[in-house]
Amino acid sequence: MQLPGIWQYYDAENTPLSLGMRVGALATGPGGQVWVEVVQPLVSDIGVFRYYDAQTKGIMLYDNGNWTLFQLAQMDLPQPMGTVDLACDHAGYLWVHLAPSPGTSVLCRFHGETSTLYQGHDTGLPSDMGTLKGFASDREDRFWAAMGSLGAYYFNGVRWHRFDKVDCFPEGGWVSGIASDEANQLWFGLQSKAESLFIQYVDGHCKLITTAPIGYERAQIGALAIDSNGNLWVGWYDWSGKSRLGLWVWSTLAGKWTKYTSRNSAIADDQVSDIAFDSAGRTWVVTAGGLTIIDGKDSVSWGAIVPGIQHRPISQEEASPLMDEAIMKGEPPPFVFIGGKVASDSRGNIWTTSANGVAVFSRTA
Repeated sequence: MQLPGIWQYYDAENTPLSLGMRVGALATGPGGQVWVEVVQPLVSDIGVFRYYDAQTKGIMLYDNGNWTLFQLAQMDLPQPMGTVDLACDHAGYLWVHLAPSPGTSVLCRFHGETSTLYQGHDTGLPSDMGTLKGFASDREDRFWAAMGSLGAYYFNGVRWHRFDKVDCFPEGGWVSGIASDEANQLWFGLQSKAESLFIQYVDGHCKLITTAPIGYERAQIGALAIDSNGNLWVGWYDWSGKSRLGLWVWSTLAGKWTKYTSRNSAIADDQVSDIAFDSAGRTWVVTAGGLTIIDGKDSVSWGAIVPGIQHRPISQEEASPLMDEAIMKGEPPPFVFIGGKVASDSRGNIWTTSANGVAVFSRTA
């Protein structure tokens, strides 16, 4: 597969990101803005065990070629216990999900200088939202959040409301994925013990598009996205590593699933956590083994990059021994590993994170 383009890399050398800090969540806005979570690694020893965690320290904004670092206090945000989720709505506002204390969650809408906090029943939200399963905006400019066993909620510009159309979601189903297509029609991914269902919500009505023969205990929806042709892309993730389902694509035209796994494609790993589409119509998939790019029947993996030059995709397997050799010699690493998160900006460029920075792939042809 030919991929004409150049990777540019941003880290502590060319952004306000401090040495020793890492990056976490990633979101892109409608005006080309890119938001990146800045986290501080934490290490704690309890008895004979060592635990690794991270704490959010701020959020960086890329806008018109410039980087700005916002400390949480500047954004009127409380210091969270751990990492956060980020998303942008159609108006360009940044939404931040964080947990300031055990058993509590808060959603914050950042206005550029101050934030509005939404927490608890006065704002329409539960006191603990748990782990959010995704965000989306619809054609009425409402902002939606999938909340697992709590269902789905939407923000109408004033307060949050629980989506309670009984004909949409089966009893006991978890809303484990949410996405919007090019027409800003909503799609939900639901999981129950029997199967996974994929539902389209248009003009106040729900339509079951397809089901997947997956039991809830085996795997979860790690990523959900709709391409420009209306095809449904589902990435499966199993924390135990036992289920290796990979990436499934539902063709609305053919009415069937196509399945990509490490056994029949170049997909880097069968645990999938993020999906994005670039301006050329290619699909970029984050797996536990790095990025996989799918273009029709072709696929390649790109787990490491050399910034600033045009080069072919480099897999993590190829880069790892060269990286280890450089470290042993005390030389600068020849590659940067990528593939933590992935998102497409308003120009169709692909952004992805590494441990210590963020990279963007821009087309040259």
